[in-house]
Amino acid sequence: MAMVIGDTACTTGLSKRIYDEWTGGSDNGFSAPLTVAQANAVKALCYAIAKSVVDEITTNARVDIVVHAAHDAALQVDPVTLADTLAPSLDRTLVGGLVY
Repeated sequence: MAMVIGDTACTTGLSKRIYDEWTGGSDNGFSAPLTVAQANAVKALCYAIAKSVVDEITTNARVDIVVHAAHDAALQVDPVTLADTLAPSLDRTLVGGLVY
């Protein structure tokens, strides 16, 4: 899963999604419209949250894939033929984007 932090102006990625969600409703706790100072403060917080979340997940995410002999078929399929492919021969662990 690709995760994009976004930018400090909150015009892209996760920072934009957080900013849009936070400021999109009338119950956001701010005046409407936001003052420049309020918008800048919220954007800084949204970017910090987005960066922290993405950094935490990409640094510490762990996915264990355990293949049981009785269930190794149909773990994945060939995208062209849609035929079952062979399962990995060993259990795999994905940590920080690296397979062990």
